[in-house]
Amino acid sequence: MGFCKAQQVWLRVLRILQKQRMTVDISWGSVVWSSLLSKISHYDSNLGSTIAISISERMISRTPMNLIQHNKPTHKQSELWNLVSSCTMWHVWRARCSRVINTIICQPMQVVQAVWLELVLSLKAKYDNIKGTEDVIILKRLTFHSQWSDMEFYNRYGTNMTWNFSPPKWLFPPPIT
Repeated sequence: MGFCKAQQVWLRVLRILQKQRMTVDISWGSVVWSSLLSKISHYDSNLGSTIAISISERMISRTPMNLIQHNKPTHKQSELWNLVSSCTMWHVWRARCSRVINTIICQPMQVVQAVWLELVLSLKAKYDNIKGTEDVIILKRLTFHSQWSDMEFYNRYGTNMTWNFSPPKWLFPPPIT
């Protein structure tokens, strides 16, 4: 998967974080080579300063690092970031290997669909593996629902859950440019 296509995947997947009002400052080199952290800066020799690339709706901006306010993420945001970033890096890497080794070209939308499926399957496994006494299970499931119910990974009807294995339509408009 080429650099440009990896960007298209990340721009779409980062919409999941934007739905939680999370802002992530990244360098694209870090995205592609999986050394991504929640806040990354890089040196831009053209500007002669350290900058961050900030993604917000329909805009990518370059901001001097001294203007960025780093807020400590909540537990929910950290867990979401760890899940989204690891699944995305894995599937971008798989697409790249498919292209390089097998000459199979994966389109960005195929990769986004694979990322979404991985996210849902990971959360489903987490939910299905809740163990303990009946009271502990109830408490852990309530905690799970309070953390993930607004993310569209599943629909809950009382005690029944339907997992959304297909990604939502809001991931598929053209990427932010």
